[in-house]
Amino acid sequence: MSNYKIIEYKKSLDALYKNKTITSLGRYKSSFYINRRKLFFKEETTQENHELLGSLVAAFLNINTVSYEPTIIKTSSRQIKGLTSKDYRKDGYTLVRFDKLLGDKEMTLDNIYNSLIIYFNDYSNKEQIVDRIYNEVIEHYMLDLLIGNNDNGKYNYEMMVSKDDAQLSPYSDFGMTFNFTSTRLLVDDNMDNSLYNNLQKLLENKDYYNKFIAMYNKLNPFVLEELINNSKKTKGFNIEDNFKNIIFLSYSKHYMLTRNILEMLRNKNKVK
Repeated sequence: MSNYKIIEYKKSLDALYKNKTITSLGRYKSSFYINRRKLFFKEETTQENHELLGSLVAAFLNINTVSYEPTIIKTSSRQIKGLTSKDYRKDGYTLVRFDKLLGDKEMTLDNIYNSLIIYFNDYSNKEQIVDRIYNEVIEHYMLDLLIGNNDNGKYNYEMMVSKDDAQLSPYSDFGMTFNFTSTRLLVDDNMDNSLYNNLQKLLENKDYYNKFIAMYNKLNPFVLEELINNSKKTKGFNIEDNFKNIIFLSYSKHYMLTRNILEMLRNKNKVK
């Protein structure tokens, strides 16, 4: 069990909403913004270890991500266990989720790129903005494929937008990581939701292949195990041995299957 930060209020949760101590984030669990503390909070009772480990891995790979702290919110009406992270928003920027960006379109890389072009059409530096955000999406997508994050749909990707600039928000959803069955974000409309089929298709691009293999080599299973073992010392996380063993075994299998794809692409000279 992790060491929890305690935030305690004498009022009920409803009263805190009414007096604007907290502001709802409108998501499926109890998630809100703690205004004076400038913290995001999301309830998490079953996937806490996945969230914590995912953020550790992203930081290790130098991918822009939130830093979570296990937290218990105590009010007069209920106690909520979850995670807090610092407010990453910049002054003058608003948050735009990809469900708003894409509308009815499917969550594919092609649709994201085309929708970004339309969204920023009136910006004088639109090419620079679109290329930056799209490259950040690719980086996050590679992380999804590397650690099996299938919670990567329209509601999980988000950008920060101002009147003359924009960038992708830090990665923050890791609750369904190390699940190597599928992906919600697809390369294009012709792909199914198989993680490995999309990985192979993505890495036919030489630049993406080189970038992904650098991430892959850096995060081998034994490095992942070391990250878990050091998590208590570096972050105060107590990740149980049973969870660690399950993650190590599943990631080791995924690592071998991914290696087969990388070798096949290299040997058949399909990297373009």
